[in-house]
Amino acid sequence: MKQNLIVLQEGSKDCGAASLLSIIRLLKTRLSVKERLFCMIAYTPKATVQAAIGGIPLSMGLDCGNIVLTVAVLAILITAPFGALGIDSTYEKLLINNHDNFDNKKISGN
Repeated sequence: MKQNLIVLQEGSKDCGAASLLSIIRLLKTRLSVKERLFCMIAYTPKATVQAAIGGIPLSMGLDCGNIVLTVAVLAILITAPFGALGIDSTYEKLLINNHDNFDNKKISGN
């Protein structure tokens, strides 16, 4: 039980770090507060690292390979839908559609 709590605490730190890094990356941009909030939601961890390195211990023949791969798959199955749900449920409220303005500027060369 104590190990599970430590894993949850580390995951919370990762989400907080990702949000803080999102804020820092966007400091000198001309994005609105709502657009910055959307970027924070979009940048939240979605198990990209787990997908990339989850199978490495197994391919190296380590005893823990099956466990690491299983945890990586579970992390993907749990976090990816939450990330997609967060993006899907907030984009209409937080982002403004400037598609027409973008097309006009692109065509006129401004």
